[in-house]
Amino acid sequence: MPFESFEAAYQQRGYNEPTIQSLNRLFDEITANQVFSSTYLVKVLGCAERTARNIMKKLREMDVVVPVSGKGKGMYRLKYKSET
Repeated sequence: MPFESFEAAYQQRGYNEPTIQSLNRLFDEITANQVFSSTYLVKVLGCAERTARNIMKKLREMDVVVPVSGKGKGMYRLKYKSET
């Protein structure tokens, strides 16, 4: 996994259990260098678009994703440990 300490990142934030479960599922599904958006989160997590946008916001707050240019608006990938 590109970002090895994601668990520490969300533990520090004090997110609720459903959010933590969603984040764990997401990190299990995303592969190295995979570019994703909130639309992908809707498919993977089986959640509403609003929930997916909130998860994306949390990922940005945790500073575990970086924006990807040239792939469209709102596209991200996980950070590598060397980028932290």
